[in-house]
Amino acid sequence: MQIKKFVFIAVFCLFAFVLLFVNREFSVADNGDFTRYMTFIEKTADASVNWPAPGTAEHHQRFFSRPHIYWDYSFHRYSDNWKSSMVYLWEICGFLNRYLFSEKIVNIKSLGLPLFLLQFLAMFLLFRYFRDEKNSYLQGASVLAFIVLCDSIFVAFFNSLYPQGCSFTTVSIFFASCLTMAYSEQVNRKLAVFFFGLCLILMIFTAAAKQQYLYFLPLALLFSCMMYLPLKKAFAVKFKIFAIVYILGLVAFVLLFGERFFSTEFKLEHNVWDKEEISTYKFHAHFLYEGVLPRVSDQQTALKRLGLPEESIRFVGKNANEPGFHETLIWSKKITAKVVAKTFCFYPSACASLLWQNIRSFGKVPAYALIPETNFGRAPLLTRLASSFSNACSGYILFFFDLFIGLLLFYVKFGDSIRTVYFNRILAVFLLLVMIFDLLASMGDGDLDTAKHILCGSYAGLLLMVQFVFSVAWYLSARRAGIRSVSEESQR
Repeated sequence: MQIKKFVFIAVFCLFAFVLLFVNREFSVADNGDFTRYMTFIEKTADASVNWPAPGTAEHHQRFFSRPHIYWDYSFHRYSDNWKSSMVYLWEICGFLNRYLFSEKIVNIKSLGLPLFLLQFLAMFLLFRYFRDEKNSYLQGASVLAFIVLCDSIFVAFFNSLYPQGCSFTTVSIFFASCLTMAYSEQVNRKLAVFFFGLCLILMIFTAAAKQQYLYFLPLALLFSCMMYLPLKKAFAVKFKIFAIVYILGLVAFVLLFGERFFSTEFKLEHNVWDKEEISTYKFHAHFLYEGVLPRVSDQQTALKRLGLPEESIRFVGKNANEPGFHETLIWSKKITAKVVAKTFCFYPSACASLLWQNIRSFGKVPAYALIPETNFGRAPLLTRLASSFSNACSGYILFFFDLFIGLLLFYVKFGDSIRTVYFNRILAVFLLLVMIFDLLASMGDGDLDTAKHILCGSYAGLLLMVQFVFSVAWYLSARRAGIRSVSEESQR
């Protein structure tokens, strides 16, 4: 037994080293989205400007081809149009970077440190509760969880200005919290309340990080309702705790995102625009012209039916960065949420075709994320086993397999106690909803960069498979324990 415990501790230490030291060296190439959030960063340390001329060697080096670790500070607000909770976190880390690293250079690894620590916290939670576990099957399942949690492709987004990173940590903390509540023999009451409170805060924070992740807000509401009764019954938790945390979270959400929505409506009403296009209406344009309209047979009639300019047919199949697109559609306020709603009503088959197309990208990784490299080359295969597996599988097979095992985990009672069954079902529902909502939200950008937009759903799908392994491990251990007890009774 001591040998098994020692091996499990050694494996955990290995993965902790990979997460906190090896993977900290990797980042993700910029696809052009970094500028949206560069409030205190001017440009990369080895470039003269942030946007080199397209077609030049400098432009190729700046975008898509390789990540950049070192950046120059900006003493003016470079971009003030994309509001995100992650920007506030990055600015705090950037302030600390001045005193812990350099007053002139921003080390992007300083910005990702809080997310790495939260990811490690999820790993440590699994280790803390399963290190003394007599069930070697559950310890083996924990190792699979470590492989996913430490995958270099996903955690490389922590060292970047993509807001996707916070969604991975939120799902990871919730995953580890539910598994330990479901399968550990003893649960510390105060620790359980702390972790589920942390999950609630992280969900609200993630909802404010990116428009696509607004679905985390109803998930937080659903989660708080599902968690209140079991925690109150088991740990005598008063409703005031949930009420206070949730109200504070909602206030933070309104403060972070309210200005964005109100300023957007003001700009539409008074035709006042900043240098950066309003993201909401750009997403609508991608959904219509790059997503749905190419799948409609009579596009000219569709434009007329939706109230869009007939001359805009030349933009069908193209994104909103096409020359002339802004003047024809966005600046003239032709694309609205009402038009998007009419599209779902008039052309449901085209919308379903777009969703089916996005499912094909489920589990895939964008090409510029497959090169999380500095000057050391690609990340070792052993640090990206989970993402390599999902990237090699068919998106359709992976999605429907995850859907099947998610429903199986919900309907089949894996556990001999109410606590085990309940938290197992809560986790299955949560991961399934993240997968489905992420796919639905990805439709807002049409076919544009789909793999990146459903990365959180793909990550949740991998963790859902790990949860299934945990459930099978528990079943096998319970079966073995039952056979052993029957054998002991027969000997007596």
